[in-house]
Amino acid sequence: MDKIQTDALIELGASMTGLEASDIANYLEDGYPLEEAFSNVQEFHRKRICELFEIAGFGDDDEQQVQETIKELRGIQGAYRDPEQTTAVWTSPHGLVREGDLNSSRSHMIEAATSSIVCSTFNFQRSSALWESLKKAATLPGMSVKIYVDTSANSADDTTRKGKGVTSPTPEEIAKEIVGAKVFCTAKSDKGYYYRNHAKFISVDHQDLLVTSANFSYSAEELNIELGLRIHDEALAESIERQMANMESRLYRRVGVREEPDE
Repeated sequence: MDKIQTDALIELGASMTGLEASDIANYLEDGYPLEEAFSNVQEFHRKRICELFEIAGFGDDDEQQVQETIKELRGIQGAYRDPEQTTAVWTSPHGLVREGDLNSSRSHMIEAATSSIVCSTFNFQRSSALWESLKKAATLPGMSVKIYVDTSANSADDTTRKGKGVTSPTPEEIAKEIVGAKVFCTAKSDKGYYYRNHAKFISVDHQDLLVTSANFSYSAEELNIELGLRIHDEALAESIERQMANMESRLYRRVGVREEPDE
């Protein structure tokens, strides 16, 4: 490999995400042509990635070239993984946590975001420290904020919460008050019940990921016994974001966006 090819490989490693490298390698391993595999590359830099592949000598002209291409792609994929960067995130009464981080500090993740926040919870209350953090983040230029919530848990008709004096904002109120965020709530199934959203996570900048038992509420942040794991893993974070996006059309509805009736 000459210097021009080496420079192209270095630029590929700096430009591609771990998930893009993984998806292209998977497509090639499954026998798909490289041209089709490029559909996994984000459109804004797809043209440049294609050019760099050609300069680096990557391709699918023969089996040897395919295997060399897969090998280099797996190397790029692996560079994004660091299993040492995993932290337990707790909530415990009486301040008993002695190791790891606290759910009360989750808002710091939001405040550190530079481009993207994707998060999901069962119920979302204004008492959560995340409420104000997400409100502020959603107004920042160039910031993308997406929030998934459970329809029933955030409903004015939620009888399980009324008796406790707890009121959660409805999905419509969340969308109205956290201006600029894309809010999704669970859709109604064909059998007439609403799907339940028990996925609870925060993904920041497609790499800083917290998967947790804790809802977005004061109780979950200060009073309950809760546990989650925070990991810096771009491939995993993007995979979760992509899976949630793939489920939107079937299991969720976008709040505040009028749905066109089927013809």
